[in-house]
Amino acid sequence: MHAWENIPMDAEANFSPMETVHGSTIPTKLTIVHSTGVFLHNVVWCSCPGVDSSTTRPQTAFTFDVLNHFLIDALECKTSASSFFEKIRRMTNNCFPDTVPNRYRELMRVSRLWRDLMSRKWFGFAHNDEQKPDKGDLACWLVSQRYVVDGNFTAQHMVMRKPQLDISLSDGLGYMVKDQEYQTHLSSAVESKDGLLAAIIMHIVDFQKGERHMNIDYSICNALNYHSAGIDSSLIIYDVGCQWSINFLQRVAQSKGLSVPENMHIVPAVGKFHLSAHKLACFARYSLNFIQGAGHVDGEILETLWAPFNKISPTARSMSQAHRQEVLDDHMRDSNWKKIVGIMKTLLKKYKRALKGVDDTKSPFDELTLSLDPEKISIWKIDEKKAMEQCGEYLDIYQLQMNKAPTMAEIRLKLTESENTDTSKPGTVSWLITGINLEDLQDGLRADIRQLPTDATPGQKVSIEEKRQRLTARIAKFHETADAMTADSAMQVMMKMVGERVSDEEISEYIDEEILAEEMDVLALGLGPLQAEELELRKGQANDCLEKLRMALGHKAIIYRQSKKLNAVSSKLTTPTDLVYRVNWLKAKARWNRWQEELRLVRHEMGWTINWFKYHQNEWERRGGQATRPGHQAYAYQQVLMWGRFVEEAEKNFNGCSLASTSSTLCSPQLAEIIVFKIWTGQMVPTAFHVILIPITELNRPGCNVGIENQPVLILLL
Repeated sequence: MHAWENIPMDAEANFSPMETVHGSTIPTKLTIVHSTGVFLHNVVWCSCPGVDSSTTRPQTAFTFDVLNHFLIDALECKTSASSFFEKIRRMTNNCFPDTVPNRYRELMRVSRLWRDLMSRKWFGFAHNDEQKPDKGDLACWLVSQRYVVDGNFTAQHMVMRKPQLDISLSDGLGYMVKDQEYQTHLSSAVESKDGLLAAIIMHIVDFQKGERHMNIDYSICNALNYHSAGIDSSLIIYDVGCQWSINFLQRVAQSKGLSVPENMHIVPAVGKFHLSAHKLACFARYSLNFIQGAGHVDGEILETLWAPFNKISPTARSMSQAHRQEVLDDHMRDSNWKKIVGIMKTLLKKYKRALKGVDDTKSPFDELTLSLDPEKISIWKIDEKKAMEQCGEYLDIYQLQMNKAPTMAEIRLKLTESENTDTSKPGTVSWLITGINLEDLQDGLRADIRQLPTDATPGQKVSIEEKRQRLTARIAKFHETADAMTADSAMQVMMKMVGERVSDEEISEYIDEEILAEEMDVLALGLGPLQAEELELRKGQANDCLEKLRMALGHKAIIYRQSKKLNAVSSKLTTPTDLVYRVNWLKAKARWNRWQEELRLVRHEMGWTINWFKYHQNEWERRGGQATRPGHQAYAYQQVLMWGRFVEEAEKNFNGCSLASTSSTLCSPQLAEIIVFKIWTGQMVPTAFHVILIPITELNRPGCNVGIENQPVLILLL
């Protein structure tokens, strides 16, 4: 290119057009956009008849280098096409960038074509003319048994003025679903998009009116039906999975466009970050800590992926629907590619963390088990097994079933709702709360004064005086409203009903003689309703103080147990104590089990990663052997070398850690002991492992051709 003649930007077009065999006139001056600038060059056109072409009068060309440059800039730096081309113009002429031809619109169009071509090339569709990409075939998926669902309300989309002019290059072939099928499912008019919903960064759908179940269901059903052959259980982690899962299967049955794989068991769960905002009953029933096979996962991966993804949202907001879909697909593909590149470091980090987690949870669990009655532990194991199989309300064994006293806030709400003009004036509850808060401030001020040293500095004394003045002003304001709260008391109302002034002796006829003397003043003033309300609020205040005391004692107990070994306890425990120890034992066992599962999963993921790299290496080797064009062969063998390097690095990093198995071979007894979740009882093994457990008694049955000698009770066949 540097050998070509460069024409100044302000030069006149002194070149005569060339007449082609087709009779069309094509200019001989061409604008070429390169990564180093924009150039005008003389071009000699080929006049051969029958040459494939889609442009009759080309005036601008983009080099592969600049298109790759823009693609990486957009993916890594979230650079828009406008900003990128302005950079190219400044690189061409930093003093007078306006003199450089503006090819921003052309870059937008060509970059779409280039992005589509690169995606098809990377996924191997250029090497097989007969094979065409199907739904989701241009998407990298990692784990198909866990699905994390979350909504993104930052990636809005503007309404197109002429949607009929929009042309899609890869509708539904990447991560986002097909638009027409999705709109048919919604059965509603096209509206402006409010955001995105993702299920494991795949099967992305648009929102129209918030995070509705109809959007969620479509995304999840597409995810469950994608490459799900042989999978009979799926874990769905969703912020409101407790509510969404109640009628999910019923909604699917009533919809013509939704379906889930037959006999698939769906396990709903709530991410650990969002679970704290749910009611207490959701903690045991939807916590990932108590789901067998979940491992140690937080379920909030999409929250971390939205942060870099949102940087491209302003650029994609004003694009056409098809262009926006392609850009979002490309950024999600790049996000998964980064996971592949860094998967070895990630798995090694998870492996070390899982080893530490197993060690940290095993010893406390063993110590707690030794300190308890074995008979009770046997009963608790039966309860645990039933909870793992039935789920739902059976998981309530993981939390204490206790009725807490109402808090002050709950009592205040109840009293406020029951306020009426017959018993009290509106606002009395808030007035009483203000008085109670003033008492707390007085107590705090007294404590500050007691802590004031004898040689206090002027600044400390000034601080105390300012607090006293502020408190005095608030007390005075409180007393100003006292008359309004106590006006028209019950005694005054009674006097109006009598219609005349009565003597003290006559008033005494209305008063019970058994009432204590200190209470007579309250009744004489007609403050009985206020006294009852204050008493209830005081009870709530006391309940709050007791709860804080319990929490403080609990924290001290945790600190004490961390520094002291648990002492043996008596096997004869009372029923409340049994409940406490059962919950603590079950939770300790769950923590240990989840870390064990995490360690097994990570080891298997290491093996799956190596096998996945080998699969792509073999696949590209096959494509290279079948390719007939030199360029296709060269690219295929380049991919073979790349995936081969991945295999070498993975095997070197995972040496001694993974449980890789590339063929159907019998594992050693030690390996089987590590992998097996539970003793063979006829239940299905978690599908994430793709294993078959065979009891030793089954090996001698007719039809069992597994050769084995001196094996333990359980063997594992991969």
